[in-house]
Amino acid sequence: MLTNAACRRIGGTEAVRGSLTEDLAYALVNSAEVKAQPAMRDVYILLSATGVRCNQLAPIKLSDCRLNQYDDEVWNVTVIRNHKGTKKINLSKEYEIHHTNPFWKKEMDRIIGNTRKRVTASDPDPYLCPDWHRGSGSKERQLLKEQAGKLGWRSELSWVLHSFRNGAACDAFMKYASQGDIAALGGRPSQDGSC
Repeated sequence: MLTNAACRRIGGTEAVRGSLTEDLAYALVNSAEVKAQPAMRDVYILLSATGVRCNQLAPIKLSDCRLNQYDDEVWNVTVIRNHKGTKKINLSKEYEIHHTNPFWKKEMDRIIGNTRKRVTASDPDPYLCPDWHRGSGSKERQLLKEQAGKLGWRSELSWVLHSFRNGAACDAFMKYASQGDIAALGGRPSQDGSC
């Protein structure tokens, strides 16, 4: 829905980002090329599952992840708050909690389980993505662009790492918004066909 809406906007000089919803992200992480790079695959899964910005991913530690007390299909991931245009403001003491998409529960359990295996006396709280840092992303962006073409995604859209965040927002809306809100935006009809 979001990707289709973005395509209708195309026509100006501004590049329009694609939205990597769970179905597209799932196809991506299960492609042979991505499966061959497990650390990169985990980055893609975490971006899709949490909806965090790329630079919020680097400092996520094991202690930042807690199973949701009301829904055991959801992880709560606490990250340092980061909003566009706030580089001069010190937000290092402000946090936000991202509730993971239940679609990714099995993968989140695997990633967190693998992180637990890396706990040592000298590192009792390891990072979820130990090789990911604030400057990371060039290889991940390149592979994403290559796979977008191979998977037949709309070439008129820009497929970037932020597409995972856009897709996570769209997934959350489609799971939790009312049928009326979804229908008003041209989304899928309700189960009973009334919208």
